[in-house]
Amino acid sequence: MALYVNTLLGTTIVYVTHDQVEAMTLADCIAVMRDGNILQLGSPDEVYNNPVDMFVAGFMGSPSMNFIRATLETAGDGYALRIATPDEDDLLLPWPSERNAAGLVEQLNKPIILGLRPEHFSEEDVRLSEQAEGTLMEAKVSIVEPTGADILLRLPLGEQEITARVGPKCAISPGERLSLRVDMARAVLFDAETEQRLA
Repeated sequence: MALYVNTLLGTTIVYVTHDQVEAMTLADCIAVMRDGNILQLGSPDEVYNNPVDMFVAGFMGSPSMNFIRATLETAGDGYALRIATPDEDDLLLPWPSERNAAGLVEQLNKPIILGLRPEHFSEEDVRLSEQAEGTLMEAKVSIVEPTGADILLRLPLGEQEITARVGPKCAISPGERLSLRVDMARAVLFDAETEQRLA
């Protein structure tokens, strides 16, 4: 669309909007600003999939990214994220070894924020890449929101609530339990204090 408008008018356009969907569809380059400062400048894909901090991650996307409190632990030769669930056993999600960043070792046994977009979840029977093995989670569905093209599920995870986007044929009702796969290859980690991206 931006290329069409650029070609039609023969000029570059700077467009200001608070609507992230509009920005994603119109822009070749997006600048996310906060308090007059540019936090991130990049293509829509880069800003959406590689946010520099929690503000950018939460601002881009609808529904916004899930921010899940976790603790980073060692697991074999790599890392895993422990998510406390008071009523059940804690959930342990392995962190993909190819995504290890140098600063992660400094975060061991400290609070960390796991960022997962609603589309990073899929119904258990949907096959993901081999990295998805061991990333199965089960949760009780609290709210089901059909949108036509997909279904948004609200699921409590310990003291938190997350949103998962699943296909329109997912037959689930509030109160039922559902197994979901978590695509950890697309997850991001944030420092719990600075809110800056770590990996």
